[in-house]
Amino acid sequence: MVKEVGIGVTVAILIILALQGFNIFPLVILGFLSLFMWQIINQKGLKDAITGSGSNIKTIAKVDFADIGGQNTAKNELIEALNFVKDVDGIKKMGIRPIKGILLNGPPG
Repeated sequence: MVKEVGIGVTVAILIILALQGFNIFPLVILGFLSLFMWQIINQKGLKDAITGSGSNIKTIAKVDFADIGGQNTAKNELIEALNFVKDVDGIKKMGIRPIKGILLNGPPG
């Protein structure tokens, strides 16, 4: 009931201001933007994402290189590339330009 009364009072004030010659366009735009932001903030999914709570957050299992079977060559190359990313100072001392990241391609598994 309070919501309906508030909407009615707001519309009445806007009509009175418009009849008095006041430019109500900025007020209407500000009202729509405020309503839009209020709707976004009060959505349950967004609230859970911001606060970090809720049942939609999944836990990620920690996988180590020991858990990966086979593909020893690929694992060794990946470990070597990770060492390049981790030890930037040591790589610069050797005169090698450090890499910025690793791009993995191919089918998973």
